[in-house]
Amino acid sequence: MRRLTSTPSVTKTLNAQRSVLPIARKNGPSLTIVRQFQGSIVAQKKFQYRGAKPIFPEEDYHKAQPRRDQDGKMIWPAPKSQIEKAKDFIRECAAASKRTLIVPDKDADGLAAGAIIRKTLILLGLDPKLISGYTMNKNSSLNYRDSRTNMEAYKPSYIIVLDQGSWKSEPVIDSPHRALVIDHHIAENDDHPEGAILVTANKCPPIATSSLLTYLICRDLQEGVEEACGWLCVMGTHGDLGNAIR
Repeated sequence: MRRLTSTPSVTKTLNAQRSVLPIARKNGPSLTIVRQFQGSIVAQKKFQYRGAKPIFPEEDYHKAQPRRDQDGKMIWPAPKSQIEKAKDFIRECAAASKRTLIVPDKDADGLAAGAIIRKTLILLGLDPKLISGYTMNKNSSLNYRDSRTNMEAYKPSYIIVLDQGSWKSEPVIDSPHRALVIDHHIAENDDHPEGAILVTANKCPPIATSSLLTYLICRDLQEGVEEACGWLCVMGTHGDLGNAIR
């Protein structure tokens, strides 16, 4: 079984095809049909699955209407309760002075988020020698046997998973540990490894990248985070959103 890491770019493919299709041709689709199909994909989000990125028309990303609580306050970049749990986890991790494993996705967003977490933990006093990083094998997933075995080998007490998607599963590893998942892919509140804390930006539009969410969680934990990690936030966010940035 191959791990799906992102939604196929169907709309981009259709855009490319649309430029060479005539208005109507014998034994072929008309331009109107192509446009209707493209619109239905975006409207119905047919290709979404848990762990996937949501489909948004690029021109609409920056116009997304934020969620608000009963007092009218914006809920962003994630629910406050989740953010506070993540902050408490990171503080606890730094204070515990135990082996910590960071598991980021291998794209710019995931790696930037991982670097932000590492720098924050060091600023909070965790010995860099206690921090390790692990990137999964190609086509592997967090709950695959090879990933679990490889992560177990680090003997971590704390595990921080970044930008990998999240779904219900057994604990990240079998050994006693504490786990935090920071993400922005499609997931329900209970879509996380057993016992792990999940903080996700997915239901709080405009949906923050994992690096932006991580930065906003860490920024208030130590005054040096903004200067040390701001550029990582920018790099990861631009790498993930590309032309959707306005």
